[in-house]
Amino acid sequence: MWAPRRWHLWAPVFLASLAPMEAGVFRAASNLMTNWEAVLAEIAQCHSMIAGVESGVRSAKPPTIPSQWTAGVAFSTIVNGTPVPAGTFPFPTLGEPLYVSDGQQKRTAFLFRNLYPWAPLDYVGTPGEWFNVSGLTTDTFGGWQFQDNKYFVQEKPSGGLFRDMFAFVASAEDGGNRTFKGRSVHRWFKKLGPAGFELLVDSAGLPVQLLTDNGQGIQSIIEFTNFTAGCDDSGVWEGFDEESFRTPLLCPAPEGDSVVKTSLYIFHPADDFNIAGQDLGDTTGDTLFTCEDVLSGKPVSVDHAYAWFTKWEVELVPRWGQYQNCNGYPAKCQGANNFWVGRETAMYLGPGDAKARQCGPANRLTGMWLSLPEGGKCSPGHRPGDGSCTWRGRPVKTINGSCVLSRGKAFEAACKASARAPFPQPAVLFLEAFASDDPAQGGCHDIMPSAPAACSWHSGCLGLAGDCCPMADGTSLPCCGAGDSQDTSGQVDLMI
Repeated sequence: MWAPRRWHLWAPVFLASLAPMEAGVFRAASNLMTNWEAVLAEIAQCHSMIAGVESGVRSAKPPTIPSQWTAGVAFSTIVNGTPVPAGTFPFPTLGEPLYVSDGQQKRTAFLFRNLYPWAPLDYVGTPGEWFNVSGLTTDTFGGWQFQDNKYFVQEKPSGGLFRDMFAFVASAEDGGNRTFKGRSVHRWFKKLGPAGFELLVDSAGLPVQLLTDNGQGIQSIIEFTNFTAGCDDSGVWEGFDEESFRTPLLCPAPEGDSVVKTSLYIFHPADDFNIAGQDLGDTTGDTLFTCEDVLSGKPVSVDHAYAWFTKWEVELVPRWGQYQNCNGYPAKCQGANNFWVGRETAMYLGPGDAKARQCGPANRLTGMWLSLPEGGKCSPGHRPGDGSCTWRGRPVKTINGSCVLSRGKAFEAACKASARAPFPQPAVLFLEAFASDDPAQGGCHDIMPSAPAACSWHSGCLGLAGDCCPMADGTSLPCCGAGDSQDTSGQVDLMI
């Protein structure tokens, strides 16, 4: 799927740099960012091969690419001769993603300005309906910024994170003229054994397309539009502070009882119930997550092979940390907070700054997304509030995703009818699916109708390892059945 909640984009970790980086960030630009990472990694790899390689004979002088430039960018990939569909945004963007490279300051900015078409009606015409992303890289530091929420990614005190993607051009060979999409361009190339680069430039010597071949069957392509000299990054670097990326916000400790229980939902691969390092949502937040896929026409089966929905009862310390962007199974998470339960509005939408979204009242129009960090999970014998951990949970009911998404197309019709968050009609159908096993009442069959033996499936036995109900000898511990009722009177909403 495509959103900050499970971005292998918008869950990937692209920094607006040319250094290869470990993937894993956001759900919304997943394909887009994953492809960008591949493109930049290939460029970096090929540049590392240039040293010591003599250039071939040139019939003309290569163009001089400005050291400071701004351009719209689009990318694609060819694997073993077969084009791979380019990642695209399922909602309008303010022009193409913008790449700004400053070779003098040794820094780059990769900027998305995205109008979210399913934002609440109250947000239309305001900054609250936009989802904006920036990847910022200096020669020693790199980070992501979603809206105003800042995420540390990497640093290299010795330098070297900034890469000039056109460094090879000075020693490139002349490939002559050709036609590209109806326009006359000039080709320059650099061979590095089976690998190499190819750059097409216009009559002014400005880049039109860059192809990087890794020599192993993968070609990564960047197409440039409106390539201009100079850095159009006004305000992007204003007030830039590396430490603000390294030290995420931690909300004040709550008053009174420091532990609460709440119901959270997750769409996940079949048979995978590990929620450590994963992102979950409340009813409204997960309904938005699901309706977004339905309305964008993206089959959920292609997003981490999502197949089942599970409702979880999660006991947690509501001292909210920065929301982690987690993707994949096993999970890869972005964010410096790995202990406190993270909290954000769905898609980072809404009025207010990062602190208001993380620490303030729940957003009833978008719903809330929570991240459950691996470092905060309670180990056997421990529970939230004892100082050693911040959360633990038990699955309440698991249903097949097809029951919700395919039954008479009612859910799809409801998403279309609601059109925007908070998607009230789909939310009713979503809750009905978990409230009953009776299809006549909108219920979905519990895939796990018999309580498993594992201690973790029984709230009275939470914190114990192995099988409890029964144990290997056939007997059950006294904790079995204790607290296993569906009573939610002790639960709270994510308002705190």
